[in-house]
Amino acid sequence: MLSHIRIGRPERPPAEPRIVTGAADVLLAADAVVAVSKEALVLCDPARTTGIVNTHLTPVAAFVLNRDTDFRERETRALLEARLGPATRFADFAAAGLAVAGDAIAANMLMLGFAWQAGLLPVTRESIEAAIRLNGVAVQANLDAFAWGRILAHDPARLPAPEAPARALADMTTAEVVAHRRAHLLAYGGERLARRYDALLARLEAAARARLSPEAAERLLRAAAEGHARALAPKDEYEVARLLTRPGRQAAIAAEFEGRGRPTLHLAPPFLGTGGPGGRPRKHAFGPWIMPALRLLARMRGLRGTPFDPFARTAERRAERAFLAAFEADAERIAGCLSPANLDAAIALLRLPVEVRGFGPVKMKALEEASRRRVALLAVLDPAPGRAMAAE
Repeated sequence: MLSHIRIGRPERPPAEPRIVTGAADVLLAADAVVAVSKEALVLCDPARTTGIVNTHLTPVAAFVLNRDTDFRERETRALLEARLGPATRFADFAAAGLAVAGDAIAANMLMLGFAWQAGLLPVTRESIEAAIRLNGVAVQANLDAFAWGRILAHDPARLPAPEAPARALADMTTAEVVAHRRAHLLAYGGERLARRYDALLARLEAAARARLSPEAAERLLRAAAEGHARALAPKDEYEVARLLTRPGRQAAIAAEFEGRGRPTLHLAPPFLGTGGPGGRPRKHAFGPWIMPALRLLARMRGLRGTPFDPFARTAERRAERAFLAAFEADAERIAGCLSPANLDAAIALLRLPVEVRGFGPVKMKALEEASRRRVALLAVLDPAPGRAMAAE
């Protein structure tokens, strides 16, 4: 949403309700994605406009339709820096809202306080506070957030520091990705699974270092590190139970939410059948009583893939095992025929597991699509007659 706000004196009201091209004095960008729209940028002039920009990117509608939507954070900031003046300030006001109020919704009022303290709003503090009281909604919370915004502008060190967000794989080096994924595999399935990961990566790395440039070898190894880890550790019933019962989770939830609410988990256990819309499993609500059962299930993950695994014979688990076997066979083939000519196909093959996400019918559809892409990529990887067909 984009709003035009014009401030004037009663005796000299603004002539027009909307801001004309290049005439904005201040841009309060609560949503940077909206702020870089053509409608917003055309109002800005770096010689005139100062921005207060929330660096927290809010998911847009495209993310609902495409889980791989790129929010282009760097490009978004570069566009704003080019269209706004040198006094523009960037800060994660959503994180600040969580830190001081326990809710990112405080970000808007924090930004207002920040802008006022920076001298960007020709309105008295008393007038703003009176308007907050007159509105009558969450009065004290909004007054506090406005005050914290002023503090953040004057002395950011006084603001409680939010927890640092977890680093995304995209921001890690290849060595860091390998270490990160190996640690996950240890928690998921133990040392044997981690050694299986190490062994395949070592064979691919040896082939890549021998036949490719250092940069190309690094690209291939990174794809293998991400893809093999994903294929080795699909999110199954045991993993869901482990994640839901991991140490510190309940304390983190209690710290984030006030009161003594009753937590409810919405799960779709395979033994309860489907019954949902479109043939998908229907989710059922489970209260706190389910946690001991989940802890027991998490401890039983050593049964995964064995004859005693109660989930091993489901269609989803069988498809995951077949997909892993195909991936590892393809990786061995890549190690044998890798060259600069088929590098792109090799990387695409190794990254196929990264595209397989979701549960139940969603995952099965993704596995089918990945299998179709695999056939086409194998033909490009090794076009010798009969090779691609033999892979099937």
